Amino acid sequence: PWRHQYFEQVDCPDDVFIPADDPEAWAWNPTHRWVFDKLQLALSQGLDAGPHGLMPQRFPVFSKPIFNFGGMGAGSRIIASAADYQRHCTPGHLWMPLLHGAHVSTDAAVIDGRVAWTRHATGLPTGDGMFDYWTVHAEAMPALDAKLSAWIASKLAGYTGMLNLETIGGTV
Repeated sequence: PWRHQYFEQVDCPDDVFIPADDPEAWAWNPTHRWVFDKLQLALSQGLDAGPHGLMPQRFPVFSKPIFNFGGMGAGSRIIASAADYQRHCTPGHLWMPLLHGAHVSTDAAVIDGRVAWTRHATGLPTGDGMFDYWTVHAEAMPALDAKLSAWIASKLAGYTGMLNLETIGGTV
């Protein structure tokens, strides 16, 4: 991936594999692949969610691809009603609650399922789920860190490595 250029001059032992992009992380971490499945991710937090083909019980909902390897959330949308759902029922998509609140991207260094370090960024939205730029924050976000740390400890025991989590209103 294009990100490899940033690490060309970094010394790293030949037997240590640090993924620079999602496809590498998926390939090298078979035990934790489920985190790339956005439906399983939603269900792991107790959210009401399901695949397209299963009608939501209430609206509005948010629709997005179950997997997103390089697609940048293609076809993501708010679905306002059952009729809207029928028009936009898309194979490979899921529906979930429409979340509200701050959209934060968190990078976390994780050691055996425990968070050792975090850094947060917020994006300036341009519309259609895209962002113009991201602002990296120097300050901690203790409430978000606590919530993410608890989720990581309960769901990613045994994982060591970097992790990026996108949250809206504190929900992954």
